[in-house]
Formats: sequence, structure tokens, C-alpha cells
Amino acid sequence: MSSFLTGFEGLWRRPATDYENGVKSYLVVIDTNVLLELYRFTSDARDELLQVLGRLEDRLWIPHQVASEYYANRVDVVKDHVAQYALVRKTLDEFQNKTLQELNTFANRCSMPRTEKEKLTAPIESAFKKAITRIREHENAFDLSRERVASDDPVLADLARLLDGKTGTPFAAEDAKSLIEQYKTRAESEIPPGYKDAGKKENAHGDFFVWEQIIREVQERKIPVLLVTNDAKEDWVKKEAGLIIGARPELVAEMRQRAGVDFLITQLAGFLNIAREQLGASVSASTVAQAENVQPVHSNADLLPLKFRTDTHEEISIALTEHLQRSEFHKRNIMGSVKAPGDREGLKDLSNAEQRVKRAEHLLHAWETAPLDALSTTRLTLRINEREWESIRTIYHAWKRSSRNSRNWIRHSRTLDTSNEIAALKNRIISLKEEYFDATSAESELARELDDNDMHGEASDIPDGRRVLIESRRNREILGGEIARLSERLQIISPQVDESEVHLNQRRRITENPWHDASE
Repeated sequence: MSSFLTGFEGLWRRPATDYENGVKSYLVVIDTNVLLELYRFTSDARDELLQVLGRLEDRLWIPHQVASEYYANRVDVVKDHVAQYALVRKTLDEFQNKTLQELNTFANRCSMPRTEKEKLTAPIESAFKKAITRIREHENAFDLSRERVASDDPVLADLARLLDGKTGTPFAAEDAKSLIEQYKTRAESEIPPGYKDAGKKENAHGDFFVWEQIIREVQERKIPVLLVTNDAKEDWVKKEAGLIIGARPELVAEMRQRAGVDFLITQLAGFLNIAREQLGASVSASTVAQAENVQPVHSNADLLPLKFRTDTHEEISIALTEHLQRSEFHKRNIMGSVKAPGDREGLKDLSNAEQRVKRAEHLLHAWETAPLDALSTTRLTLRINEREWESIRTIYHAWKRSSRNSRNWIRHSRTLDTSNEIAALKNRIISLKEEYFDATSAESELARELDDNDMHGEASDIPDGRRVLIESRRNREILGGEIARLSERLQIISPQVDESEVHLNQRRRITENPWHDASE
């Protein structure tokens, strides 16, 4: 190796030949998420992965911490995987009903003959039916269930044979206690690995225990290490421009310092591709594709079990959807206010708005894909990441307050006749819009003032400026929610008119902007 590269491992991408050599001659350590992936693979892919692991013979090893996490999660992984089939079918059913409802409404307003309407709806119904049927076929072909894994787990039986004599031992009680304190010190200084898990209530030290057990094993064996993991957090891998370069430089350096050996990290798909060439293993393109489609794995300790009424679950979905709409609306307003490419303040506001949209999209996706079980026809249990739930709960409570305010105002307006109610709604929406845009301007001005003060190291004239900014943003979001809700009410009670081209254009604008004033 060039002396110009020596000592800088982890800061440049290692050549493919290094990973090929790693698969052929290094100690290969398998992480928990790879073992759990066996429960998501099809039976053919599962057999191929087990065959590859078997070809490693005595070079295959797992830390005791990996085995412990595997046992804690294997049943729930199958349960969550099977639940995805029902969840996707439910989601497709909802999309189908919504799509057909919109098409039927459109056809009725256009006085479309039934034959023409069927030409619109039939292809949609056929496409959804084919997709749902195909999903059922995949579900029926999947050979594992929670009951089977709990009683007679075939994956466990294969791993028991494969990993016999290749599993590390646990730390002694006093040693484990001391190492947990060491982990806390490392996490505070963001020394990898594991500091990204510092907020977990349970097993926050898990990655550090895996790392420490690997180091102690190779100190005895004096053999370099290849870790196969799908964990792509920044406390394990170095990333540049969104691409994984390799193991964190600190990890490479610590391994060399303490054990005197090389350290590589690769993900499962890359490992399988190399194993096919270097070990002569049979690995199909389908198996590699399944490995590439791996999603981040949460352990039980990451997920908070919650119980809900089904109507509350639906309300939260609505609240998150409206939160996303408000975030997108705010982003469009910012885009329109950016004066030029050199408008640094405007571009900074736009960047913040884009991040808020991404966060809103993430929370909605997390809620809709969270594993759930029906307890009865009216109650269900759901598991979700605790940090995500804290954000979702805050959004939901704000939505409830907004809904309550809107309902009280609409209840008062029902004492009027329909035409007066429409006029009152329009006036109320216009008034709220003025408040909304005033609040947006005040919020932007306050944010700029606080940023300027921070830049120049000056104290703000506004006491608790950041807290005031957060409250200002929250109040603005509540205003946006009321605007959306009253606009929807206006659409419901407005008398139907002929579908002219002008009206169609107006409907398009309403779709693009939920706060568009129907009176414009």
C-alpha cells in the first residue's frame, strides 16, 4: 500500500480487491440485522444465504450481543413482515375507493354517460384488483408465521447447526457494568460506534458491546475482520455525497491500535455478490435484489407499544396529512418570496421549509407503515419509534385544538341560512388568511433577527427569543389548519354550478393550494 494512503484508511474507498480478500480470508462477523433478514427472505433466498454462510466454515463468527439481540427480535420480525401484506392491501383498497370516488364525482358533474364513466373506472378497478391478487400470492407463498417461529422455528434450527462453536461468550457481570459506563463516556464524545443510539431507553450500548466483543475475539485470533451489516448509521460508516466510503476511520484506527489487524465493513448485498465469485456459492439475482431492498431494522427496544381506538388512529393520519399539506403550502409561499439567487436569507428560509416538508413526509410514512394489531373492531395496538411518536403527538394535539376551534365557529354559523353561512365562511377565511400571512412575515423577521444576533454574538432584545419563535410557528400552523378546514366546509355547502372551463381551472387551483379562496 502507498505510504500516502497508509494511516488514512476510512477516508478513501478501499478497492474491490480488498473486499474480495476479506470474503476469502478474513474473520467474517455477521450482525443481528443480517440474521433477522433470514425471516424476511423467500425460502429460496434464505437457503442461498445460509449456504454462503456455511462456506465460511471456521471464519464465520457472531458476538454474544448479536445472538442476544437476535433472540429478542426474531418472533416480532416475522410478525411485522406478515402484517405488511395486510397493511399494503388495506392501503390499496383505500386508494382505490378514493380514486373511484373522485372519478365518479367528476363523471357526474360532467353529465357523463354511464358507458363513458365505465371506460374511466374499469381500468382502475382492474389494475388494483391485479395488484391486490399478486400481493395475496406473495403472502400465500411466504412459508413462515409467528406461530411457526414461536413453536418450531426452521431458521433457528439452521442457525443452531451453522453457528455451533462460532458464537462468542457474554461479558462477566462486573465487566459489563464497567463497559456500560465506558459506553456512556464514549457516546458523550460521539466516539463510534453506538453514539447514535444514546437516546434509547434500552440496549443503547448494544452496538458498542458488539464492537468490544469483536475486538476481544480478534485480539486472540490475530486475524483481520469483515463485518457484514445493514446498519448504515454514521457511527458505523463514513459517507461522502450520500455514498458509503467504508468503515469509520476511528473504527479502523482503534482496531489496528488494539488488535493490530485490518477492519472492513460491507452490506449484505455486496457480500453476496462477492461470495458468488470468490466462494463459488450459488447466489441468484433475486436473492441479491432482496438483500438490496432491506429496510432499517428497529429492535423491540426502539419501538413504543401504544393502544388506540381505531377512530383515533384515523384522526392522527388525517392530522399528519394536513400537517404535510401545510408544510408544502408554507414552502410554496417561501419559494414565491425568494427575490433572486443571491437572496441568502430567502434561500435559508426555503431550505428550512424543505426540511420541514421532508420531516412531515417522514412522520406520515412512519405512522402509516408502523406495525399494528387489531385488538377488537374498535381498538388496536401499534408500535412506533419513541422520538417519532413525540413529534406525531405534538402535531395531533395541535390539530385537535384547531379542529375544536373550527367546530365551535361552524356550530355558531349554522344559525344563519346557507347563503349567509357561505358569505360568513368566505369572510372568515379571508380574515384568517390575513392573520396567517402577517404571522408568517413576523415569524420570518423574528428568525432573521435571532440569526443576526447569533452571528454577531449579540444578546437578543427579545426575552426567550427561540421559545417565542417556536410558539409563533405553532400558532401559525394552527391558523393554517383552520383555513384548510373552513375551506373544506365551504366546498361542501357551496351550491353546485355548471362545470365551465373557468370552474375546472378553479378546482385545479384548489387541489394545488388547499388554502385557495373559493370566492376568488
